[in-house]
Amino acid sequence: MEVDHIERIADGGHPLGESNLQTLCSECHAEKTADENSTTTRDTVPDVTLDEYLKS
Repeated sequence: MEVDHIERIADGGHPLGESNLQTLCSECHAEKTADENSTTTRDTVPDVTLDEYLKS
């Protein structure tokens, strides 16, 4: 099992938000990632540290 961001960080998903995380098997994770990367463009990744997240 692997941790996956439900909404990509590049699309505005929070990198550390529990509500934006799910577990997927490695095959499903690879397929989802490949699909997302082939259909959307990447923006800049927000710079959020664990300390900043925990303070919010």
